[in-house]
Amino acid sequence: MKVLILSPSLTVHGGIQRYTRILSRALQDLYGRDHVTLWAIPQTRKSPSGHTRVTLSERIRFVLGAWTRAWNHRPDWILCTHVSLAPIAQGLSSTFSVAYGVVAHGVEVWGTLPHWKRRALRRAHRIIAVSRWTAQLIRERQGIPKQRISILPNPLDPRLLETPPDRAWLRTLGLEDRPFLLTVGRLSIEERYKGQDVVIQAMQKLRQTFPDLRYLIIGDGEDRDRLMRLVQTLGVQDRVLFVGTVKDPQLVAAYQACQAFVMPAQTIVDPKAPKGEGFGLVYLEAMAFGKPVIGPNVGAPVEVIHHGEHGLLVDPTEPSAVAEAIRQMMQAPERAKRMGQQARQWVLREFSFARFRERWQCLLENPMATGGDS
Repeated sequence: MKVLILSPSLTVHGGIQRYTRILSRALQDLYGRDHVTLWAIPQTRKSPSGHTRVTLSERIRFVLGAWTRAWNHRPDWILCTHVSLAPIAQGLSSTFSVAYGVVAHGVEVWGTLPHWKRRALRRAHRIIAVSRWTAQLIRERQGIPKQRISILPNPLDPRLLETPPDRAWLRTLGLEDRPFLLTVGRLSIEERYKGQDVVIQAMQKLRQTFPDLRYLIIGDGEDRDRLMRLVQTLGVQDRVLFVGTVKDPQLVAAYQACQAFVMPAQTIVDPKAPKGEGFGLVYLEAMAFGKPVIGPNVGAPVEVIHHGEHGLLVDPTEPSAVAEAIRQMMQAPERAKRMGQQARQWVLREFSFARFRERWQCLLENPMATGGDS
């Protein structure tokens, strides 16, 4: 089996980039390094929101590079890890008579697509949705029959669990012996739905009840200034810490030491401007470290977080609901610990790298299969 993977730029850090690297490793494990080729957009520029911008010359270079690799590699499958690359895969599929698949992560396929993207998506031999929620919206919004969609959830990156934590970094933040909540996510205007502002408001409601509790926000972007102003307005500047983007040792230290992971992400299915988590890889990561999570009671995260078993699901628009969930976890630490332990067992069993690799093998070698889920 030979596979050509077409990917967005890998010069930025994000869920799709991490997914692409894990996919490449899984397929190389299955078929050998010589049989799996990864070709990413050669891109370096970033927009103020942290998203990458593709110049015309970079687009041309990518298309020519993809064509050259398809000619030299003669793959059995071409896999796109973003729908924007589907038209290129469609062209290569027609030229080289090869099957192509498109990985659908979330909002990029929830809304109205330009006709060329929609056509390429509808003509793909297989759509790989990372959640049932996304699969349902693809059927409804893009008119693709259920039989052509496989549900193959995101995996946990095993290398993250093997990364030594930088506990000294926590000491510099004054969090070594202090309880704190954690959110990990880009602070972008386009991604305000993640709910850091809602958690900040919840912290204001809890300041008298839990005076030692802190809230650590990992991630950066152009919305950081707005959030910092909100912190000042609510008078919780001594409770909320912004640390920007961090490296994996710091991230692991935060996951290991936090009391709970909190991200009340909203899901908005407006066809013109959909927003929300297509899966929520950071929930998975926190759960893998044995932490209970507080998440939204609607959208794709519900598939990962079972209410009362792995954490608590709340109305993501209500700071009072988030505050109440935090209060329950802080006042019942044994229950919170038990939920964290159950969450870890669930993630290591169902979302392991080995399961991900097994599902992909099933999908590529049995194209009519659903990837292990339906």
